[in-house]
Amino acid sequence: MKPSVGLLMTSLTCAMWLMARVGAANIGPFHMVMLGTQAVLFPVLAHTPPWEGDQLNRTHSAGVDVQVSPDLLENLIWKSDPTTFYVNITTQFSGVPSGDVLITIEDESIAELLESSILSPAEANQSEESELIHANSSFSIGLRLNIQAKELGRTNLLISLPYQPLDNKTLASETITLKMAVIREKSLIDKIFENVVYVLLLLVTLSMGAEIDLKTAKEVLRLIKVPAVSTACQSLCMPLLAYGIVWLQGYTGGTALGLFMLGIAPGGGPSNMYTHLLGGDMATSVTMTLLSTVLSLAFIPFWIYTLGSTLPGDVQMNIIPFTVIAQTLGIISIPLGIGVLIQYKLPKIAQVLRKSLKVAMVIALIFIFTGGIYSSRYVFEMMKLDVMLTAALLPYGGFLLGGLVAFAFRLDWKLIKTLSIETGLQNSAIPFFVIQKAFASPDLELAIAPVVWGIILTPIPLLIATALYLSYNHCWKKNKPNKMDDESLSQISVEESENETSSESSTDKSQPFIEREMLLLSP
Repeated sequence: MKPSVGLLMTSLTCAMWLMARVGAANIGPFHMVMLGTQAVLFPVLAHTPPWEGDQLNRTHSAGVDVQVSPDLLENLIWKSDPTTFYVNITTQFSGVPSGDVLITIEDESIAELLESSILSPAEANQSEESELIHANSSFSIGLRLNIQAKELGRTNLLISLPYQPLDNKTLASETITLKMAVIREKSLIDKIFENVVYVLLLLVTLSMGAEIDLKTAKEVLRLIKVPAVSTACQSLCMPLLAYGIVWLQGYTGGTALGLFMLGIAPGGGPSNMYTHLLGGDMATSVTMTLLSTVLSLAFIPFWIYTLGSTLPGDVQMNIIPFTVIAQTLGIISIPLGIGVLIQYKLPKIAQVLRKSLKVAMVIALIFIFTGGIYSSRYVFEMMKLDVMLTAALLPYGGFLLGGLVAFAFRLDWKLIKTLSIETGLQNSAIPFFVIQKAFASPDLELAIAPVVWGIILTPIPLLIATALYLSYNHCWKKNKPNKMDDESLSQISVEESENETSSESSTDKSQPFIEREMLLLSP
C-alpha cells in the first residue's frame, strides 16, 4: 500500500474520532476496522524514506562524460563573489571539435556568465583539470567559466559543443545541460524562527481546542447547510482556486508549491477576531475553524498526493517526505484533542489556560513580526510584483467566493460575513511549517515567498472593512438615539401638558370640597 493511501485512511479515522467527540458523527464497526488497519500499517508507513533531492543534475548523450570542479553549480551562494569553475568534457564518439563552443545560461536573472574560455593544453596540464585531445575515437575539451550568482532560484547552464564526425562531412553538435541553483545560507535566527513557528502552531491549535464550547459546536454542526457550505468553500474550492491560479500564471517549482500549500491550509488565524469586529456569528466562526482544522487531517495529504503531484516544475509536492506530513498532522490533531479534552473535563483549568495561552501567543506574534520579518527579509529583496499580487488574489478570491456561495444558499447576513472570512483566512503557520521541514534552498525561499506575502496582504481588506463598519455603527448609533430622543421628548411634552391640564381641572373641582373641610375644622 502506498503511504498516501494509508495516510489518508489514518487522517479520515482521526477526523471521524474528533467529530464524534462533538457529536457530528458516530463511531461504528467500520471505523474500528480502520483503526486496527492503521495499527498494522503505521510502522511500515513511518519508515518511508524522505526525499533526498533530484540526483540527476546533468543531461547529455550517453557517450559524453562531464566533470565540474568545484562541484558547486547547484550550490551557488546568493550575494557572494563570482565563482570560477573548470568543466572537463570527454566524448566517446569519433570526431574532432569544429567551430566555437557556445555557452549560455537560460535565466540570466538568476546567474550571469561573466567570462568563459577554452583551456589550452598547457593550461590544462598546469591546472590538472582538463586537456584538449584529438583522436580518432574520442576528444576532450576543457572550459573555464566565471559565474556570478544574482538571485535565488534554479536555471540551466547550456554548453553547445560543435564537432566534425570522422565518418560524415556534415557538422554535428552536442548540447550539454548542467543544472544550476542559487541558494541562501541559513543563519542562527532562521533556525530560531523555525522553532518559534512550530511552538506557535502548537499554541494556536491548543488554544482553539480549549476555547471550543462542545454544546455550541453540536448546535452549529446540526445545521447541515452551514457546515456543508463552509467545508465546500474552505476544503474544496480554495485548493482548486489555488491550483487554477498556479496554472494561469504559469508558476513552476517553489513558487507554485508555496501558493498551492497556502490554498490547502485550513481556516484559522485571526478569523474569530475579525468575525467579532465585523458583527459576524462568533459561534459559527469558532466551530467552522475547528471543523476545517479537523478535516485538514484528511484533506492536506489528499491534495498533496493528487493535484500537488501534477504541479509544473522540477519540484513537486509528492516528494514531500511522509515524516513531514505525519509531523504536521500531529501538531494539528494532538494539541487540538488535548484542548478539547481540557475544556470538556476541566473547564476551570481551560479558563486559566486560555488566558496564559493568549499571553504566550502575543509574545510569539511579536517575535514573528520582528525576528520573522528580519529572517524573511530576502522576500522583500527578491520581491516580484506578480507573485505579490497573486498571493493576495488567493485570500481575496476566498472572501468573495465564501460570501457569494453563502448568499446563493440564502444564509442570513451575519453568516454570509462569517463564512466569507472563514474561507479567505488560512492558517498560514501550517504551510510555513511544511515548507521549512520538507525543502531546502532555493525551493524553500521560493515557496515561502507567496506565503509571507499572503500573511502580509490578507488583512488589508479586513482592516478597511472593520474601520468602515465600526465608523458606520458609531455614527448610526450616535444619530439614531438623537432622533428617537426628539420624538420621545415631543411625546413626553404632550403627555405632560395633558397631565397638567387634567391636574388643573381636578384641582378646580376639588377646591370646594377642600374649602368645606377647612370650614368644618375651623373653631
